[in-house]
This record gives sequence, structure tokens and C-alpha cells, in this order.
Amino acid sequence: MTSNRTKLWLILTEGLLLICVILAVPLVVYLDTLVLGATIAENSITEYLHNGLLLVSIVAFGVGVVKQPLLRGYLLMVATLFSLLFIREFDAVLDRIWHGFWLYPAVAALIAGAILVALNRATLVVPLLQHYQTRPATFIYIGMLLLAVFTRTFGTGSLWEPIMGDDYQSTYKTIIQEGLELMSYTLIAYGSVASSIAGFGARNNEPHGAP
Repeated sequence: MTSNRTKLWLILTEGLLLICVILAVPLVVYLDTLVLGATIAENSITEYLHNGLLLVSIVAFGVGVVKQPLLRGYLLMVATLFSLLFIREFDAVLDRIWHGFWLYPAVAALIAGAILVALNRATLVVPLLQHYQTRPATFIYIGMLLLAVFTRTFGTGSLWEPIMGDDYQSTYKTIIQEGLELMSYTLIAYGSVASSIAGFGARNNEPHGAP
């Protein structure tokens, strides 16, 4: 009975936490556009949070790479993916060196990550499948789908331009798209931290390199 009460409180606590996290997204967009009176560009709170949340996700998986060698191949793969997203989000700063410079660190990160994953390929597939079955992984999965699919369709100008007609401004499209990206990165970071705490779904009674 006590165990069930504890679980119910944990569910309630997580629900309240997620409500606060989700409500923070439109609040940040509101602060950027109406309070600070700025467009959502590279120096906005929204963009800083994009990078910050990605960094949190990278660190969460990076810590796992160090602490859990039996999951290393999979964790390296995800950390590499998040690192590439981080570099891409950081492109405005990197482009100050010269336009398109962000591509060089991105390619370097991709090559380094691919080599490390290949060297740890025995710990790639089984940890991936185990993590995929956990609740925290669902947040990452949904966040990635929102980022890769929904933000690119719902936040595109070709959707809003015919809807808004003469009232259309590209600023509206940018606000919608960047806000959706912030929601995506928030879910990814939440799932990454929760996954790290839960051990990425590792099963102590099963060898991770097993087929």
C-alpha cells in the first residue's frame, strides 16, 4: 500500500514538473517577443535555451559513456547526434569566423563519433533496444519527431502564408518554428536527464553485447 502511494506521488510530481516545463516554452517566447521586444534571433533567450538544452542532453549521455562502458556504443551514437545538432544551432556564432565555418566542426564531430561508435559497435544494438523500451526514452523519441518532422511542416512559411494572406510576415513563421524547436529540445533534455538517472534501461542480468 505504501509502495503504491509512493508511486502515485511520483506520478503526480512528474506530471506537475512536466506542466511547468511545457508552460515555460510559451513564456520564453512571450518574453522574447513582447517583453524584450525582439525577434527570435541568435541573441534571443529562445536560441540560448536551444543550445543550453542540447548541452544538457550531450552531458547526460556523455556521463553515461564514461560510467557505463557496456552501453558505450549506443551512448556515443546519441551523444554524437546531439553534438551535431548543437553545432548546427551554434552556426550563427561559428559563422562569424567565416560563412559556413560551422560545417567543419560538424564534419569533424561526425567522423570522430562514427569512429568511436565503430570501435564500440558490440555495445550498440542491444543497449539501443533496451533504452527504447523505457519511459524516459519516449520523451527523447517524441522530441526528435517533433524536431525533425513537426517543426519543419507546421512551422514552414508555405503553410502560414496562404492562411494569413496579406497579413503574413516571416516573423510569425520564425516565432512558431523556434517555439516548436524549444519544445522539442525541452522534451529531449528531460528524457536525456531522466534516462541518465535511470541508467538508460540497462539490465544487470543480461550481457549488453549479446545478440
